[in-house]
Amino acid sequence: MWIALIMMVWAGQEAPSLQSRIERMIWKNRIVLVYAPEEESDLLRAQKDILTSQPAELTDRDIVVIECVKDRLSMKDQGYLIRQFQSKPEAFGVWLIGKDGDLKLQSEHPVSMDKLMGLIDSMPMRRAEMKRHN
Repeated sequence: MWIALIMMVWAGQEAPSLQSRIERMIWKNRIVLVYAPEEESDLLRAQKDILTSQPAELTDRDIVVIECVKDRLSMKDQGYLIRQFQSKPEAFGVWLIGKDGDLKLQSEHPVSMDKLMGLIDSMPMRRAEMKRHN
């Protein structure tokens, strides 16, 4: 599942804050949060290409991707990114948030699927999920 905050429309209502969207996903999903200062970012495009190359891997691991672009975020959401993830408004960022809500990975460069999947698959919760599905 891919959530692009740059395209969210909520039937005339204000979109839920980034923080509340993330909090609602805890214990249900792992979250890959991708931030770019501008929509035309080469790093954003590269990360999107990486993540969309293996959609079944994302689905199998209950991963939701949230794409954030600075000029499309509210000031509240920009502040949340800075406070919660030490995001720099002018810098690209990728964060992996585990189902438990803890930050598992932080990078200022695109992250490969091998790195993401390897990290996730090494987590106790994921290992338990794999045992249940076998």
